[in-house]
Parts: sequence; C-alpha cells; structure tokens
Amino acid sequence: MVKSKFKNAIEMLYDGICDIFRSVIEESESGISYERREKVYEGVKCRLSYESGKSAQKSETITTASQSIKLFLPLGYEIKNGDMVFITQNGISEKYKLCGKVSVYKNHQECILEIFDESV
Repeated sequence: MVKSKFKNAIEMLYDGICDIFRSVIEESESGISYERREKVYEGVKCRLSYESGKSAQKSETITTASQSIKLFLPLGYEIKNGDMVFITQNGISEKYKLCGKVSVYKNHQECILEIFDESV
C-alpha cells in the first residue's frame, strides 16, 4: 500500500511523453551491414530534470558551462545505453541520447541524457 502511494506520487510529476528508439544492425541481401533505428517504446510518461553546473569551466580559448539532464521513467521499461529518446515536455520536443547505466529504484528509474546530435 505504501509503495503504491510513493509510486503514484512520483508518477503525478510525470509531465512529459517519450518514445524510445534503439539502433539495430541489419544486413542487406547483398551482404552489406547497415544501421537503422527501431522504436521500442511509444508514449511513455516521463519527466525531464535539468541541473546546471555550479561554475563555468575556463580554458585559454573558451569558457563552457555544464548541464546535467536526467530522465525519470516508471519501472517496466528496459532502457539501454545508446538508446535515442524523443521527449515532449511543456510543449517542447527534443531528441536525447542515453548515456551510461540506468539507475533502478523501488518506484521508478532514472537515466542521464545528452542532447542528440544527428550530425555526428
């Protein structure tokens, strides 16, 4: 009973929706390997959280600031390092890439994201 209260309280904070894609390597009839993205989950309720670094990093030529982007999801979804996540929250849509291992807790899971750069 208590666990479901915590789970419900956490899920009330989910104000985003995400689709999760995974890279799949396939081989054509001619034997050439290629990569394609396959949608593995659609319409998953979620929440993005942003945390800015406490100070800017300076070098001789440039100053950069850091930002951590964390995704909160309900349990029951197998998310893997390298998955692409398309998230819409507060009317803004953005593509992200999962970085690292997912942290799984009793009532939810969390993962660190970076903005997906299709030019790479």
